[in-house]
Amino acid sequence: MSSTDTWVYAFRSSHNKSRNIPACYFLFFIFSALLFSCQKEGREILSPSFGQLSIQITLPGPTQSLLIEVDGVVQDTIKGQTLNLFLETGKRILSITDQHHVSLLDTAINIKVLNPVNLVGLYTGYAVLFDDLNPELKPDRDSLLIRFVTTDQQLPDMIDINLSLSDFAGTYIALKKK
Repeated sequence: MSSTDTWVYAFRSSHNKSRNIPACYFLFFIFSALLFSCQKEGREILSPSFGQLSIQITLPGPTQSLLIEVDGVVQDTIKGQTLNLFLETGKRILSITDQHHVSLLDTAINIKVLNPVNLVGLYTGYAVLFDDLNPELKPDRDSLLIRFVTTDQQLPDMIDINLSLSDFAGTYIALKKK
């Protein structure tokens, strides 16, 4: 007799009613055990979500490579090709170093589901120049965004810049420092 026939026999009303009672208790016990073991009250099922980070850096030579680290863990090296990484969502620390272990970039990025982060840059040999690390940061309609990039190692890290406005009539207006 197969196991299917045994279960059918247990539920069938037959001559021997004493076999139905233990089988019903057994099934009730199994059903209640499964019901209570699968129940999770007040807790969410935690599963990590992932997002995409795409890095494309143009390098001056074919022999050069840059090291990509996320949260202090080495992910890969980039040699002029596009590098796609799938990372857990949330705030991540991205670090890019050159062959001589000089830090070129150390920044925080926010990885979101279905919202890939694309970083396109140029490595000059001394620095990595990105178009913009925060595309949501834009100047007001009556303002102008000016970005100064220094790649010369001889220059200091901080430079004081004074801006002024002049028109064709020779009017010279010094702009406020902000």
